[in-house]
Amino acid sequence: MKILNFKKINYSSLNQFLNSYNSNFMYNYSFKKTRGMVNYSNIKLYKQKGTGKARIGNRKSPILVGGGICFFRNSLKRKRKINKKFYRICIKKLICHFIIKNKFFIVNFDFIKFIKSKYYYKKIFSILENKKILFLSNNNIYFLKSIKNIKKIYFSYYQNINPNIFLKIEFIFISVDIFRNIILKYEN
Repeated sequence: MKILNFKKINYSSLNQFLNSYNSNFMYNYSFKKTRGMVNYSNIKLYKQKGTGKARIGNRKSPILVGGGICFFRNSLKRKRKINKKFYRICIKKLICHFIIKNKFFIVNFDFIKFIKSKYYYKKIFSILENKKILFLSNNNIYFLKSIKNIKKIYFSYYQNINPNIFLKIEFIFISVDIFRNIILKYEN
């Protein structure tokens, strides 16, 4: 399998990947006011001629302190593009990190139907001692309903894996068919 071929993981490339991924979710709240946005009166400050000063209109003029801006850029662009190949390699590295540390488990989720949350809480957390867990699964509604009330369990679909979840968790549980699909999706 090509997904398991990472013996050493380059953490600087993972850091670069996570920084660029997170920068796409940053919003810019700062902006500058134009003449229309500044809240002043439209009255002329002084007469046009005879004062020896430069002619001026109202308080909103860009010449004055506190006036509006003539040419402005309303928002900053913080987006960084992530190459698809680089994205796939980094997701592979994150999964391999858990495989190397023996914190990656392949489980059969097909037997799950109408099991209460108490059952999972007793079975899973008694074994793993209150660690944070990620379940990668497909659309298994019964499983999702049974684990959604437990605090330290994260649930994600394999189609859109959020790499920030990998920083929070300590174990990954994945079904057999999803593991096959991930290998097919993220191999070169």
